[in-house]
Amino acid sequence: MNEITDLISTLATKSDLRHFLSELEKGSRGLFSTSQDTEKFLSEEFSARVASAISGYAASKKIDLSDPISATSFFKELRGELENVPVVNLHVAFEPTRKQLEGFSRWFSESLSRHVVFDVIYDPSVIGGAVIEYEGRRGDFSLKNKIGEKGLGF
Repeated sequence: MNEITDLISTLATKSDLRHFLSELEKGSRGLFSTSQDTEKFLSEEFSARVASAISGYAASKKIDLSDPISATSFFKELRGELENVPVVNLHVAFEPTRKQLEGFSRWFSESLSRHVVFDVIYDPSVIGGAVIEYEGRRGDFSLKNKIGEKGLGF
């Protein structure tokens, strides 16, 4: 897995992505307002996995994060890539756990060969399963839909 994919895979929900973009913006501004070592700064501002992914991705692109001009351009490009991560609307009647979201994410990544983030929408009308919207298409994988299609069979 390359570094950008590793970084993106740490984000499960649209909320995670928004929060990370906000932290990235704050962090990239803070990087230049201090004179500390870049690696030290990343390790203090981000989780170990994210800091490693950021520095690994920068290294793979041969970006010197200690150079303000290169780093500014890098963070702008990274932000652009993250803003283009596809969003899947996931309508469910429960709040999925992080583990469940990671499972959904793995399935989508394997099926689509790309990572997605979920906009989890609480919908009590969804009974057993989920309704998924992606790129203008909608799939109803709920028990309610199955019952509606086949009837109760009495």
